[in-house]
Amino acid sequence: MLSNEELEARLTTLEKKVEQSLLMMRRPDHNHYERLVDVVCDHDVNIRELSAMAHPKPTGATQKRNEDRLDSLEGKFTDLWNATGKG
Repeated sequence: MLSNEELEARLTTLEKKVEQSLLMMRRPDHNHYERLVDVVCDHDVNIRELSAMAHPKPTGATQKRNEDRLDSLEGKFTDLWNATGKG
């Protein structure tokens, strides 16, 4: 197993290699090439933003409805559990 110092050295080396990466790509509809790692990071940001918009955290009436549904399911489970004599 590697020590913390060895892990830190390997991580530092890897970070330097990524910073110096010459893997390039051209985005669709662009004429210039960019470092691939920059393009991937941009895509990651976009995916996270889209995901947050597609799956917003419920609030207000929706949150209350979800909590009511969960309470109902928990109640039914408890009733079923008690009916089996295990509760």
